[in-house]
Amino acid sequence: MASIDLDLCYLTPTEAIDQFKAKRLSPVELMRALLARCEIVNERLNTLTYTFAERALEQAKVAEARYMKGATRPLEGVPVAIKDFHRVKDEITTFGSLVYRNFRPDNTAPTVERLFEAGAIMRCHTTTPEFAHSRVTKSLLWGVSRNP
Repeated sequence: MASIDLDLCYLTPTEAIDQFKAKRLSPVELMRALLARCEIVNERLNTLTYTFAERALEQAKVAEARYMKGATRPLEGVPVAIKDFHRVKDEITTFGSLVYRNFRPDNTAPTVERLFEAGAIMRCHTTTPEFAHSRVTKSLLWGVSRNP
């Protein structure tokens, strides 16, 4: 396994965008680091429901090209994790409930849509307590998530 630059995993969006603009960091490089780190820690933490690695990497390549052309949006190439409580069109969105374990909404939540329109890239859905009605992330569908 290749080593991961952990410093990349702790960049703020502003720091990442600054580095993208300065061409010191690629959106693809950042996405690869985050995806690799998630793969390592998720088994212990159980915080991810679904990941979208291939699509996220393709979108990161598009973002990288936009930086090269100088045609970026405010959050271009910034990786985001979307809580499994927020609808994403055509992606399984469970709300942490067995009732919705195969639910694919026909629309995206407006807040999430705004992130996408600004150039953010969804790399995963994260767990949520059933219908987000608990302070502890635990559900019959996903089990207990350990938030570090």
